Amino acid sequence: MDDVILWRDRDGVLRPFSVACVWDTIRSRADMVNWYNVVWFSHCIPHHAIHMWLVIQQKLKIQDRLRQWDVGPSIDLNLLKYPLCDLVPDSHDHLFFECSFSSQVWSKVRVLCGMDSIPPHLSDVVAFIVPLSKGKTVVSIISRIVVAATSYYIWLERNGRLFKKKTSTPGQIVDVIFSTVRLKLVTFKFKKMSTKSRLLIDQWKIPSYCIVHDGVPGEGCTLFSLSKVFPSGFPLERFLRRQPYLNLYCSYRVVAGLRDARLIICSHLGLCLV
Repeated sequence: MDDVILWRDRDGVLRPFSVACVWDTIRSRADMVNWYNVVWFSHCIPHHAIHMWLVIQQKLKIQDRLRQWDVGPSIDLNLLKYPLCDLVPDSHDHLFFECSFSSQVWSKVRVLCGMDSIPPHLSDVVAFIVPLSKGKTVVSIISRIVVAATSYYIWLERNGRLFKKKTSTPGQIVDVIFSTVRLKLVTFKFKKMSTKSRLLIDQWKIPSYCIVHDGVPGEGCTLFSLSKVFPSGFPLERFLRRQPYLNLYCSYRVVAGLRDARLIICSHLGLCLV
């Protein structure tokens, strides 16, 4: 008889050895936090979710955390200022979204996710989303995606100014957030929407085929896989350049990359990129 490797789990039961079983036994445990579904959900943008997880726990490497480290007596941390406004020391609360710069960004994007009246404080934003986060309503999904995207791109702008000396205006940040979130939303199918949800969707200029009526995609649109429409090796980029959507294609290629540009244009053609 061959030897078999077994592992005794945390309940003392012998089980076939596996990395998953070992990890489940040795990992630290804690109670589930109430904001879990605000960060982790099936429709999230993964790298935005990881960033949001750090934001809520206040684990980003911001200057207020540097003050807790031993950086030497010769360094005056009072000289460190928040790079977006250069007025006060850098901190999580100021970055999300008390700073005048990030507050301008938040005030423009919050109307796109049904949070018009929510103050520019991350704690208030999370408190609003937590009760909605277990559902799959339009407001619940869009608000979580928008908040994560907003915090992510404000963080990128902060780092760009601090380390690369590159600056963008609040309007440019809003445009990037809108483009990124919209590219995510056009991959969804929206159905059983209330009037409020439909008005919210209209603000994002979602193509009609994304809206399902009684189980049928929007009128006049049929969804196909590109692999079933164009043969293997088809020069899709050259084909798109010859279409009347050229300006749209070029602008989205700069902002979102070729694949996302194809997705946007194919939404106008009634196609679905896979």
